[in-house]
Amino acid sequence: MILEVSSKAIEDAAHCCHGFRCLSSKWDGLCKVEDPLGSGASLSVAPHNGSELCPYQLAFDGSYLCLCPIRNELYYRHGV
Repeated sequence: MILEVSSKAIEDAAHCCHGFRCLSSKWDGLCKVEDPLGSGASLSVAPHNGSELCPYQLAFDGSYLCLCPIRNELYYRHGV
């Protein structure tokens, strides 16, 4: 199943170094959400454990924030 996200989220994620693989039907590579922050614009996530660094992940006060517009929309809109 492929989930839809807004064209704005895709445009805003122009620096994705993972080839937008989160839009495929396999979500096993997504950062695990530890705490939704309620803003719709950021998530507290487990650190990305892939070989590539993510430009949308920000270390903050001992945790990690995901600022990726696509990842956030997948979580807040689809619960993924």
